[in-house]
Amino acid sequence: PEAYQERFVEFQAAMTSATTGLCSHLAQYLDAAQSIATEYTTALDSERKESARLQDIESNVNTATTPYLNKNSQQANLVAMMMGSAKRGQSEGDDGAAMK
Repeated sequence: PEAYQERFVEFQAAMTSATTGLCSHLAQYLDAAQSIATEYTTALDSERKESARLQDIESNVNTATTPYLNKNSQQANLVAMMMGSAKRGQSEGDDGAAMK
């Protein structure tokens, strides 16, 4: 029994050492994982802020240009209507000339 007692004490020491080493490695892995998570969260937050900033810029550009685009669109529609009227007038004139 004394020999077993000595071997059991050695076994306990080895298990304690292995457990301590395992816990140490696990703590290192957890620290690394937390560091990566913090970096990711910071990068994601920066990306969200940049995206919001770009959306604000886009909104400001749209707000500033919409009146001009609407005006240009109205002018283009007016020109198209006038061109259409002119073409219809020409074709009516052509028809009239063909009738003579």
